Amino acid sequence: LRKNILDLEKDIASCQAQLQKLLESVVSIDRAVESINTILTGFGYTGFRLEKRDALTYRIVRPDGSGVHETLSEGEHRFITFLYFYQLLKGSHQKNSSIKDKIVVIDDPISSLDNQVLFIVSQLVKSLIKDCKSGKGPVKQVFILTHNTQFFDQITPKQSGAILPDTSTHYYILRKTKDITSIEMCERNPIHSSYHLLWKELKATTGDLAKSCNLMRRILEHYFGMVGNFTPDDILERLDPADRLIAQDLLTFMQDGNGTTWDDLQLGFHSPLLDRYQAVFQTIFKTQGHATHYQMMMG
Repeated sequence: LRKNILDLEKDIASCQAQLQKLLESVVSIDRAVESINTILTGFGYTGFRLEKRDALTYRIVRPDGSGVHETLSEGEHRFITFLYFYQLLKGSHQKNSSIKDKIVVIDDPISSLDNQVLFIVSQLVKSLIKDCKSGKGPVKQVFILTHNTQFFDQITPKQSGAILPDTSTHYYILRKTKDITSIEMCERNPIHSSYHLLWKELKATTGDLAKSCNLMRRILEHYFGMVGNFTPDDILERLDPADRLIAQDLLTFMQDGNGTTWDDLQLGFHSPLLDRYQAVFQTIFKTQGHATHYQMMMG
């Protein structure tokens, strides 16, 4: 038995030596440099690119081939750091290390980034989450922390009510009160877009004509004015004459824009008309062929 143990230990040592040589033979930065440059080119980013210098080092260069030296902005610095981190998740920075399973923590990677870079980072994080869920690669779990609702909205999956909730994704809200942090687990995504929040607030507002009308005006402006590219005249011509006066009041927001401050006193005398305003608001969606959107947003 002792002889067998010695023989097996020699075999293990021989295998480890072979593994070390194989690892050293495949260590290369070529794939990382090519992958980062492909990401930059694919998203149309031209601020810099990577250029291989020797077997294990590279340099960051501008489009004209000059080195960046001290010209990297804070946003570019953070961006290239994230790209390097993203590649490191797929391999290792030590030539004698094998690729191991990983748990990844990403904490607000979008500080000082412009919109183009924010979009690129968001898509890479989204791809990382997708690969993790499908079991591809060494990443087995991902934790993401952020204060930025735009970044959060871009990386979270979009699901309608007809789709079963994603049981592999969990949402938490961290709140800090008097230097004590509490963690609240949410059954569903607790963060909504500004447009969804308008509808949510509209449903919660009762008896306040001024507030309700302002919310309805902003919803109409966003949905029909910005997204659907409808003009107030397009909407009014499909309504009955009895509804046009109230509809015209609601649609003035599309003409005047977000900067208008609405006078609560002007509407305060007509609070019994709230039901009438809400009925015309619903009719606008119906006559434009968007009744299902109204029903979905109102629940």
